[in-house]
Amino acid sequence: MKLYELYKLAKKRFDSEENYLEFQKFQARWVIKNLNGIVDLREKIVLDLGCGLGGYSLELARIAKIVVALDLNISKSYPQQKNIIPVRTDATKLPFKEKPFDFVFCSSLIEHIQNQDELIQEMYRITKPNGFCYLSFPPFYSPVGGHQFKPFHLFGEKVAIVLSRRLRSVKGESFEKSFGNGGFYKTSIRKIKRLISHSGFDIIDIRTRFSPLNTAKIPIIGEFLTWHVEFILQKH
Repeated sequence: MKLYELYKLAKKRFDSEENYLEFQKFQARWVIKNLNGIVDLREKIVLDLGCGLGGYSLELARIAKIVVALDLNISKSYPQQKNIIPVRTDATKLPFKEKPFDFVFCSSLIEHIQNQDELIQEMYRITKPNGFCYLSFPPFYSPVGGHQFKPFHLFGEKVAIVLSRRLRSVKGESFEKSFGNGGFYKTSIRKIKRLISHSGFDIIDIRTRFSPLNTAKIPIIGEFLTWHVEFILQKH
């Protein structure tokens, strides 16, 4: 039932900002529920890194004490709420002193960042000792890992650009110039595991979002079968 509801929201998410916000909020409720038992958000200071329209921030703010909602492009229609603080800045150059956050939430951002190592290092820097981070993204080699270019991205960048233009009127000269201020970069489970291992974070768990079958832990084949991977990290 939940998967069907997710499918319906996903189909109409690009029709309006309101629809996309509902799509984010639905996913956020599910993600937060699945974090229970690992991360306790009550009375915590949380960073929503790459907050988009604010759906995740709104749901996190139901539990957390303060949510800092950060994005390079904060929407004019961003929801106003007392315990949500919107910040417009680059995710790889965070304007915070060290270790202010109990929990850092970063969903579907890292694949749009060229310097992914810098993003993970910044997440580590601003997380309190024993604090947690949630990092998720669609692996590039999965059929849905190409965002607006899917599944043509599996045939290479040039083919994906041409087919997406002709069949879907998708704009963009290259993957790197396909998201305005951000790009779109090949991001694999293996690569992010390697970057995390150099960061100082411990990997508490690797999961497949909203799936009873955890393909994300399967070497090599998991890159193709996992529609969205979740990393639960802790700083020691």
